[in-house]
Amino acid sequence: MNRLIRRLPRSICKLQNLRTLRLYACVQLEELPKDTWKIATLRHLEITSKQEFLPKKGTECLTSLRSLSIHKCYRLSTLVPGMQHWTALQKLSLIDCPRLSSLEFDLNSLISLETLEICNCSVLDLSGRLKKKDEDSLKGRRSLLSLIADLADELKELVQKKTLYRANTVDLDVLTEERSNLNEF
Repeated sequence: MNRLIRRLPRSICKLQNLRTLRLYACVQLEELPKDTWKIATLRHLEITSKQEFLPKKGTECLTSLRSLSIHKCYRLSTLVPGMQHWTALQKLSLIDCPRLSSLEFDLNSLISLETLEICNCSVLDLSGRLKKKDEDSLKGRRSLLSLIADLADELKELVQKKTLYRANTVDLDVLTEERSNLNEF
């Protein structure tokens, strides 16, 4: 994180194996190089920028993107239609973007989306971006994923409690056996 960065070199776009680009809290960043959106190998992108709009051309190239986090983009007003091609996107976070008012794409096109996080985007209007049937389907899918995650957490706690209980005994053979059981689990 470097709050003083104003511009990035255009050469960053030549990093054809770049998978993660984190420009979080770079509040002085005026804009990303226009070809940043053409780095096809990019999987994770976190940005903070002074840009009002993300570029309309080139965003369709990010088909491998798994997570996009847009933080503290105080001037950003809309997200572009090219994002509908991001079918691999699993997490979309829009945080502290007070002027963000619309998405120029249908959220249903993000077929792999598992997490949608919107925080402090007070004027964002999502009405019409999800059809009622699809909204119910997405809610159901997220509820199931949330339930699975909760069950996994509870299971981990139970396993940890069992291990802690066993750790109170002095039988080292049992501890070794439990450790191997956990590794197999």
